[in-house]
Amino acid sequence: MLVNSGRTNPPIHMTDDRSEWILKHEFVVAGLKMSRKSSGCRIIAHVNEVERLVSVLLVYHKDHLKKSSSETSEWEKLIKAEYRNLLEKLSF
Repeated sequence: MLVNSGRTNPPIHMTDDRSEWILKHEFVVAGLKMSRKSSGCRIIAHVNEVERLVSVLLVYHKDHLKKSSSETSEWEKLIKAEYRNLLEKLSF
């Protein structure tokens, strides 16, 4: 629903048949007076449309990643290292 409603970033990586994808979603902790974009809080999730299953792969704050490279390349390294079997079908 997040992807279809436009309330999250578009899928980053997906299978050829578009049944599974990886997405990044920005969020804010309830009660804080800031936008989800400026909060710096993100999740990386795997969505399986066929099984109607969403798995959160990584929760982080943008300041937790190394500053020497891009945010995307840093979380992609972590995801590739930890979820190799899950991501074999996706184009990385």
